Amino acid sequence: MGTLSEEANEYLTEILLEKDGSLQSVSTIIKQLAIDNQKFTRILDRLRKADTKESLEKAQEEYIKFRRFIIENQYTTPDTIRKTFRRSKYISLEEIGELYEECEADQDYWYCDRCGILTKKNGQLKGLKARLCGNHHQELNYVRKIKGEVGLLQIKEGIRQRVCFPGIPELNLYLALEEIKTEHNNYLKEVRLYPGLDRYDIQLCFSDYKVWAIDFKDVRNPYKLAKNLKGLYGEGSLQYDQSFYVISDRCVDNYPDYTKIVKEEAKQLPKQTQVISDKVFKQKVTEKITQLQKLGNV
Repeated sequence: MGTLSEEANEYLTEILLEKDGSLQSVSTIIKQLAIDNQKFTRILDRLRKADTKESLEKAQEEYIKFRRFIIENQYTTPDTIRKTFRRSKYISLEEIGELYEECEADQDYWYCDRCGILTKKNGQLKGLKARLCGNHHQELNYVRKIKGEVGLLQIKEGIRQRVCFPGIPELNLYLALEEIKTEHNNYLKEVRLYPGLDRYDIQLCFSDYKVWAIDFKDVRNPYKLAKNLKGLYGEGSLQYDQSFYVISDRCVDNYPDYTKIVKEEAKQLPKQTQVISDKVFKQKVTEKITQLQKLGNV
């Protein structure tokens, strides 16, 4: 299957998958990408229907494992899928397998640790969004060759677009926060990934009982992002004291005044919700911990 331009990928993300009935008017390729993405969405929708505390906790556990797996294993094998998910109660092996497609056994493949699967065109390696991650020389330490073999699978492009590409910096932020928690576990008590079955992306709980809610965004155009931003869901265990939209550093670096534009253009966003870069947010967490240390709040 051929790959889409960055503009077509953005159209897929922001228009097609948000409007029922639009699939009839688009190309076969875009239809297939949308169908692939809907397979992921159906899994999430079903998990959210769990109706007991025990089933919700199990669904939450399986969703985190599932989402992390497809982000971190964009190339995999049927055997790895079976070993990883054979005891899953709510997500079947067949559902996970449907998110992947077979690779050619006699062909080499390429992967970027920063943006995911790469394709080769005219002798050059290309990622999904060249404006955000465009340097893929084969000698770079974050570019890896994946040798083709019988049974090798790669994640389908619709999932790459909506889940994997933004998921890489999202998980990097989560792992960085986990490191901070390990170093300062008297002050940063919990780092929760995809709380409430992905109602937002990360929840932080501090020693002064304050809770921060974070939704991570990796959209290149700040004007397009701003149109869709609203207050974060905050009921029940998802209540929070402060909320943040954290923007990937690659987006902020690529577009001058990114966060300023979003703040000005996001008309539906509550004033108290902060919009800051990944880098600035991590600094803010460190500042919060320093404040707690000074207060002796353990």
